[in-house]
Amino acid sequence: SRAAEVGLVSHASFAASMTAVARHIVGALDDAETLYRTAIVRDESLGRTTNVGLARSGLALLLLERNRLREALTELILAEQIFRNHSPDPAWAALTPVLTDIVRAKLQGTPVELASHVEAAGDLGPLVMLAYGLYDTNATPPPLSARVRPVEWTLLELVTDRMRHAHVDLEVARESEPDGKLVVHLNGHWFRPPGGNVVSCHRRSVLPRLLRALAEQRRDRPDIPLSIDALRSVGWPGERMSEESARTRLRQAMAVLRKLGLGKLILWRGVGYLISSDTPIEVCP
Repeated sequence: SRAAEVGLVSHASFAASMTAVARHIVGALDDAETLYRTAIVRDESLGRTTNVGLARSGLALLLLERNRLREALTELILAEQIFRNHSPDPAWAALTPVLTDIVRAKLQGTPVELASHVEAAGDLGPLVMLAYGLYDTNATPPPLSARVRPVEWTLLELVTDRMRHAHVDLEVARESEPDGKLVVHLNGHWFRPPGGNVVSCHRRSVLPRLLRALAEQRRDRPDIPLSIDALRSVGWPGERMSEESARTRLRQAMAVLRKLGLGKLILWRGVGYLISSDTPIEVCP
């Protein structure tokens, strides 16, 4: 029946939304992005406008974490429009303006008016102060607020912590002395070619995963290439594509890694790609 069909869609939408937040919390950003987008489509079909605003806000936070700022701004503008015309969730209604301000600050170099956002948020001010860490990685996190739901606090705390650690790791790498080996961050957030400077990859969505897989293969199984299928699964997990499409995407990704500084260290060996064993490698935290 139509009622049963609507009930199934409603249940699937709720499950996608809750799972998106859970996957976002643990840092499974590809899964979380897919689930946020699924929840948006399903909630729009059900006319659950406020839920659409919540999913768009969560997606915007994820896009901000990935430094896809223009996409994040679009989602935040759409969420704000929804919250102006419908009953907003208090936490996300407080967060959306400061997230918008942070994205615009990163895009345009303008300051973030933290004090005004904290004042406007009232009892939810500590949540806004926590979000400020997305803009200033040196900002001191506020103490846990009993006025804030645990899920929003946990999500923001972990996202800001991930961004702060990525920033610190990069600064430590930049301060170390270059030598004759290739150094790769264990999560692929950055690399330093032999005798060269540190190159950051952590703001890109696919390259860190591919770089990590190639570096681990070079360390553990030198001279054995990673196949097209293996690299496709690493770079675009869960995404269906033809072998030709996978080959094209990988050629483009490897070209970017070469251009960024890996050059002739990235090799094609008939069935897949590898990092040359002629150069020593270190995979480090």
